[in-house]
Amino acid sequence: MKLPGYLLQIAGLTMLLTGAWWILQGLGWIGDPESSYIAGQRDWAYIGATVLAIGGFLVTLARKFQRKD
Repeated sequence: MKLPGYLLQIAGLTMLLTGAWWILQGLGWIGDPESSYIAGQRDWAYIGATVLAIGGFLVTLARKFQRKD
């Protein structure tokens, strides 16, 4: 069944994009510090890096899952 692989891939890609966005906001490269509590906060860059890494792992896992089917 290919559905679990696709679901993992969608979840992984979503996490990759979200993690990248949080990294950029945490570093203060995007977003307005007055309107976003994330912008300029280094903690969010670390959280984003963690989410990005997990998303990359899920995408890799999804590809292995799809190869077996």
